[in-house]
Amino acid sequence: MTSSLTIIQITDCHLFADPYKSGYAGINPYDSLQRVLKSVSQLNPDLVIVTGDVSGDHSHISYQHFKQLWKDFGITAQLLSVAGNHDEITAWQDCFQTAHQYQQHSLLSGKWHLHLLPSDFKGAKGLLNTEAMQRFSTFVANNQQAEHIAVLHHPLTDSGVWMDKHHLLNANDFKQCLAKNRVTAVLHGHVHTDRHVMVENTPVYACPSTCWQWANTAEFGVTQQPPGFRIISLDSEGHYKTKVYYLTE
Repeated sequence: MTSSLTIIQITDCHLFADPYKSGYAGINPYDSLQRVLKSVSQLNPDLVIVTGDVSGDHSHISYQHFKQLWKDFGITAQLLSVAGNHDEITAWQDCFQTAHQYQQHSLLSGKWHLHLLPSDFKGAKGLLNTEAMQRFSTFVANNQQAEHIAVLHHPLTDSGVWMDKHHLLNANDFKQCLAKNRVTAVLHGHVHTDRHVMVENTPVYACPSTCWQWANTAEFGVTQQPPGFRIISLDSEGHYKTKVYYLTE
């Protein structure tokens, strides 16, 4: 009998210490995250992944806001995260009760494996941990009968937009991992938009932010698109489906 599992990806919450403060496009990130988590709670997922930038101002209290909202909505899903360039690592580790290191999680009796890849940060640029990439590549090579999803904060390719300057410095090294191994999908945040590209025959998916959405233009811009998140459905036969959900109210 086929079993299934539902994952929700949220990203780039950019919470401030002041919950009443608004950011780009007049959006209050505390209020928008509250609305996103309300929708998430109604979908009753098995797992929620936060792909970085929980905080927008490096404040420890912004993580307390996240924890309180998560608690307020009574979400029972397992909660995992990778840190983003705006995150304060000590506070992020405390929030998610995890270390800033490579993590591998088995899902659906080992049919699926989730790989969380940590980065160091140079301002807004990212640098994937070399040891983490090696551990990821070795694990995938030794488990080619399973399905693998890699999770990181930064994208792997440029898209001819202004956000390209805040890129992943060693993206080519990770592309080599994908070229050598069969990886089912890659999930990332950072770009505040829905995006789907193919990299070394691997589908790579970006996720809308829980606050403001960046414009895919050569010059800096913000769109009027509402906050959103990604839903990924896995089954025990190795199939998956994914779609993006935007708030409607």
